Amino acid sequence: MNFFDIAERIDPSTRADPGLIERLDEFTSGNVPEFIARRMCRAAVHWAELRKSTKVELPDLLDPYEPLVVLYERGGVFFVENGVADFELRRVPLRDWQANLAPEPIVEIDPAVLDDVDREAN
Repeated sequence: MNFFDIAERIDPSTRADPGLIERLDEFTSGNVPEFIARRMCRAAVHWAELRKSTKVELPDLLDPYEPLVVLYERGGVFFVENGVADFELRRVPLRDWQANLAPEPIVEIDPAVLDDVDREAN
């Protein structure tokens, strides 16, 4: 599985403000222990900039970084090791995107559903 910057693949000329990225890197280097997670935070910020300012016509798709943002907003973490993403409560095998392609999302990020998950975990 390869975590990558989707915005860079779509339009490499559209990037978030360097000062914002610098502040993000300063924050995540002290608060997000996993390098891949820090890189994905940076990619999410570039994605937001792409959605806001690109001339490239994008399909009407769900935000690919929203699950990551929600994970961090709720105090969650993940680590990547030995071919799996470890979310503390669940380990997910890393495969290529074709193997993970599904018509319905496998994760429900509705706040009420996540509240239930949090209650069960504690």
